[in-house]
Amino acid sequence: MPNLQVMHIFNFASKKPIIVIFISWFVFQLLLFLMFGITETHEAERFINNASILLNDHQLGEFQLFYSFYISIIAIDLFFTKSLLPIIFLQLSLNLFSTLLFFRILKRLLNNNIALWTTIIMIVSYPLQQWNFYIYSESIFISELIIILYLLLNLSYQKVISFLLLALVYIITFFTRPSAVYLTIPVLIFFIINYKMYNRNKLSALLFFLIVTMLAALSFRYNYFYLKEFTSEALDKNWIIYGYENIKISGKSENTLLYFFEIISKRFIYYFGMIRPYYSKIHNILLLLYSFIIYFLAVIGIFNFTGFKRSINIFILLVIAAFSLATILTFINWHGRFIAPIIPFILIMAAIGYHIIERKLKSKKMT
Repeated sequence: MPNLQVMHIFNFASKKPIIVIFISWFVFQLLLFLMFGITETHEAERFINNASILLNDHQLGEFQLFYSFYISIIAIDLFFTKSLLPIIFLQLSLNLFSTLLFFRILKRLLNNNIALWTTIIMIVSYPLQQWNFYIYSESIFISELIIILYLLLNLSYQKVISFLLLALVYIITFFTRPSAVYLTIPVLIFFIINYKMYNRNKLSALLFFLIVTMLAALSFRYNYFYLKEFTSEALDKNWIIYGYENIKISGKSENTLLYFFEIISKRFIYYFGMIRPYYSKIHNILLLLYSFIIYFLAVIGIFNFTGFKRSINIFILLVIAAFSLATILTFINWHGRFIAPIIPFILIMAAIGYHIIERKLKSKKMT
């Protein structure tokens, strides 16, 4: 006989998903705050210093244009409050808003039950949620990526306002983090696939195309020398993890393909596994278990597009590929910041994979 108490919880969750999501989100964010507090050091110091430069000198620091939205928010906050708590509140508010949109994305693609539990998994994903309490641009950037995905999924091709809203969020995202440039190809391909949908609104689609390509060109032009220096340093030092030199690499010549593939494969493992040599064994084991289950389901989802919105799936895959390749071909960072933006996208593919398995199991029971 089923446990009535457990059944009651599941029934409540299916009927009141927003309440379940909010309670889960609030509890986990509170735990993170009580355990780790707010981080205002390292990368945060650069943002705070550049906000001070903007306030005092009325100009941006060198190579800070594509962080200017986040820097401006900090500058406004410091001007009015002299405290960084409003920034954390803003990051948490956007995180909650994007979490609810994430649920709605999955609900539309799949069903209410899978959408709910996948959203809860995202809520308790420490590698993703930890950035809400850092004065880093990651938290807002990740929320913006989810909002863009939601707007693409619900784009009304015949309404100008729909394109304007998407363009506004896209521009803001571009000036939050330079890595927004990785969205260029996924977004353009998404619109190419759906070209028949905006026959009656070609001007809006064309203008959005121009915005996307012009921002990409501006980003490349503005960041050219910085990116050249950054890439040169990555290739010269052959770091697996930025600034960490204790990972052993075989004695093969640096100019051989075997050496290159060894570097790439180690970056791949550390990037997707989210493990680090300086983490404890139990920490790495938990991360591997989490990532293995998610990636196993995601691979199933990747190879089964049938029955789902094809252009959105392709967009998701291209976003994952673009962000991943950009990192693996250079170096990964100290604490998994570079994989955090694609975790929601990987979870969506995992949810699709789970849905496929569930559907096949049900069909077998019926035969």
